[in-house]
Amino acid sequence: MNRKRKSRGFTLIELTLAMAGSIILIMGMYVVMVMLYQGLAQSADFAEATTRVDLVRQLSFDARTAEDLMYPTSNLTAFFNETAVGNGSGYYAPTGGFHGHRAQFRAVEYDPVAETSQRVFITWESYRSTALPWTDPCSVRRISMPDANANLVADDAWEIRFDQSGIELFTIRRTSNNNFNVDMESVENNEVAHVQLAVTLRNVN
Repeated sequence: MNRKRKSRGFTLIELTLAMAGSIILIMGMYVVMVMLYQGLAQSADFAEATTRVDLVRQLSFDARTAEDLMYPTSNLTAFFNETAVGNGSGYYAPTGGFHGHRAQFRAVEYDPVAETSQRVFITWESYRSTALPWTDPCSVRRISMPDANANLVADDAWEIRFDQSGIELFTIRRTSNNNFNVDMESVENNEVAHVQLAVTLRNVN
């Protein structure tokens, strides 16, 4: 004797529970995706900030063949003031509507094209318009020119090797004729990359 099997559908309560579970699952996935996206954005911001201050690698490389520090001209002996000339501060404010911090020294530079080395006068400096607050971002550049022109005459053949903008902080403090400290900071959104570097010049004479 065959009995008919009665098929039954889902009850309203079962459908409601299923929908609630689906909504919770979707919301959980959304939260995970948002957190993942924020993490990727933060990583990208930190990488951008770090890339800006990574130019200290070149500064360290310059120091390997550098001679006596020529600017700042005095050693730090008292409290450091970012915008005070003298007492070991690398602050400079020439005519021309800009100011910043600067380190200058002689070094040996290799020319891969000519396969020769020559003594050069190297300047590392930050600069921003004097019309802007000191706390505004600045640019940092590396300038190289033949050592024969180290008197810094205005028409010297300066060659700007790079110019990095978006630097929040670049300060120089001289501790001796062969040593100076650098503080550099870059900010991208809320991500901060800060570098403190003690530079020792190696006299090649």
